[in-house]
Parts: sequence; C-alpha cells; structure tokens
Amino acid sequence: MSDAGRIVTNCENCGQLMITNRSNASLTCGRSTCKKERLYKANDDYKKRAMKDPIKEAYLNFDNKCRSYRKKLSDSPELLEKYNRAFDEHREKIRAVKRGLTVKSSSDDIDRYNRMCFDACQDLQDLAKQLKKHTT
Repeated sequence: MSDAGRIVTNCENCGQLMITNRSNASLTCGRSTCKKERLYKANDDYKKRAMKDPIKEAYLNFDNKCRSYRKKLSDSPELLEKYNRAFDEHREKIRAVKRGLTVKSSSDDIDRYNRMCFDACQDLQDLAKQLKKHTT
C-alpha cells in the first residue's frame, strides 16, 4: 500500500481504520456523523479563540443575535427581505469600522465599536419585532 501512496490511519472521531491517498487527507472517515463532529469542533475552537479578541467577540455576538432575529421572520419572504436589507447595511458599516481596528487599538475605539454592534443589534431587533407585528 505504501508503494501505491496509500496511508492507513484512524478516524479522529470514532477511531475506525481508514485508508487515504495522502498524508494530508481528511482526518475523519466517510461517516456523516464523524464529518459533522469535526466541523462542530472546528467551529467551537474558532469561537473560543475569537472570544479572546474583544473585536471578534463583539462582531460574533452581533451576527449571532441578528441571525436569531432573522429566523423569526423566515416564514415571510417579503419581511425577511426587508430585514436582510437593513441587516446588510448595518453589517457593512460594522465591518468598515472593524477593518480599522486591531487588538492594539485604544480601549475607547474598541468600546465605541462594541457600542456600535450593540446598537445595531437593538435596531435590528426592534425592526424584527415591528415587522413581525405586521404579520399578526
């Protein structure tokens, strides 16, 4: 097998033996549960690292909260489209400010950015509630 360029390794998740074509191939076997588990772990690792950075933490909180507001409007495509337009406007403004920040930015700048993210969440939450009222 070695001559054919095949490598025998174990799945990172379930431990099952698997044969891969190269050493940098997938670390999980072909089972969908193993692939999902690896993706969840990678996502969790990213979030843990991001939460150590106040800039990324503020953006992730903004994005996650707004995602939950969006889900509440998913049954009405017209309202969801209005919400998405407002969300995109806020997101672009936030991203523009975020690009200008680093971990070494002043605490006042980071606080302003946090406040901007929080205010955008509040605006979008209010919009989602207002749009939802019109459907009932």
